[in-house]
Amino acid sequence: MSKQQYTVLSPDGFDIRFENVWDSVNDAQKALNLWMERYEAQGYYSCNGERIPLNELESRCTIQTIKNT
Repeated sequence: MSKQQYTVLSPDGFDIRFENVWDSVNDAQKALNLWMERYEAQGYYSCNGERIPLNELESRCTIQTIKNT
């Protein structure tokens, strides 16, 4: 039985957790929400010289299927 796993990519295209993968989209979404909380104090995420407002950050990230196990 194959099982999909997921990763979350930042607006820069980098994995938000370098070695972690998640077994469900729901778990990946929870990880994304926790990651976004890290930027609440400054109020934005900086990407290639652009400041992305927090209310746009989630839509600029990608939950991606990475492999079947």
